[in-house]
Amino acid sequence: MYRYLLTRDGVVFNVVVWDGVSPWEPGDGLLAEPDPGMTHIGWIKQLDDSFAPPPSPPAPEPTVEDLARASARVKLAAIGLTEEEIAALVG
Repeated sequence: MYRYLLTRDGVVFNVVVWDGVSPWEPGDGLLAEPDPGMTHIGWIKQLDDSFAPPPSPPAPEPTVEDLARASARVKLAAIGLTEEEIAALVG
């Protein structure tokens, strides 16, 4: 038995174990491809036919509160407060 990737439009939709010869169809729009390694659901087929993890999601945008806290830290440091004092006031 071998691991096969069920892909749709170059994205791994599922991973199954199959002997590769028994009659079996992966389903509409899915392609069964031998797993070249320890590929996971959600990985994307590359131009060289390898698979890679999807890109990491972008970092969240800072909130208004985050920006205000950062501004307060800079201003408190400018008037001479220590990091411990700033942390006690701002968090």
